[in-house]
Amino acid sequence: MNEIYQIVSKHFLNENSEEEELLINEFKSTNKAEYEILKKLWENGKNIEIIDFDSEKAWAKIQKNFKQKEEKTTKVVRLNTKLKQIAAVAAILVIGVFSAYYFIHTSQSFKFFSTVKIVQTTATHTERGKTITLNDGSKVWLNRNATLTYPEEFKGDKRPVKLTGEAFFEVAKNPEKPFIITTENAEIRVLGTSFNINNNSNTTKVTVATGTVQVTNTDKSKQIIITKGFSAEVSGKSINKFATINPNFQAWRTGKFVFKNAKITDVVTELNKFYKRQLRMNTSTENNCLLNADFDNTKLEEIVEIIKLTCNVDISIENSNSENKKTAKQP
Repeated sequence: MNEIYQIVSKHFLNENSEEEELLINEFKSTNKAEYEILKKLWENGKNIEIIDFDSEKAWAKIQKNFKQKEEKTTKVVRLNTKLKQIAAVAAILVIGVFSAYYFIHTSQSFKFFSTVKIVQTTATHTERGKTITLNDGSKVWLNRNATLTYPEEFKGDKRPVKLTGEAFFEVAKNPEKPFIITTENAEIRVLGTSFNINNNSNTTKVTVATGTVQVTNTDKSKQIIITKGFSAEVSGKSINKFATINPNFQAWRTGKFVFKNAKITDVVTELNKFYKRQLRMNTSTENNCLLNADFDNTKLEEIVEIIKLTCNVDISIENSNSENKKTAKQP
């Protein structure tokens, strides 16, 4: 519990990261009264000299400060016994949390211990497979427009990072220090494994390549364990576990595709996750052709020729230079 109060103290100093502010918002929504008390204590802290852990003395000091403020205004605020008890408990918590500060005279401010530098890396709209090596040796590949937020150095008993978008992780093993990824919808906890996360504002999908992964929803009411060959999808409070049916979940970074009786529309969707130049189909006519093919970083022009020979489709390669736009159509 001390951790959240450390984050609260950083919040009042405007030194929190985006991830920590999300925790603050959750704390405020579930502990509104306590948050307000902590805020009052912080705002009046430079006028309160706390020298021990005696809750009665701490409360007396706070009460005296409030009384002085009341005398200067026409508005009188009455605090009931229950609120006094909460404030006294909060005061003790604050003393424990702020033991990292120097409490001296009223003219001096709180001194804060140095914090770990937070790094944020974002892949551009043209970058796929942008690689990041973290302090613990773990590797992360970011897909286009994905962002990873992480500490420059992992300290404490956890390795926390935050992800928006899609990424593939190869996590260095450390049983004493779980690796935790936070997304908009879920928390993913591992000790050492490899897996893909595809995240957007509505859902988080986790697909395991090796090892074991624990997936928890945002409010921590549900969690499941998935292993190689399985995926999990989190949406709101629900979590669904299922066998991985898409063999190409890593293809966006490796360029290796396996298609078995795949619909052409699905083939195009998967290929467009990897290639910068996008494939476009004329979908005005229905095509029920199923493709069986393997591609390993194959040139897009060659793929188009294979599709042309296999299925009767009107397909083109999008290019910024219209003169180089190629259209492949089977007569």
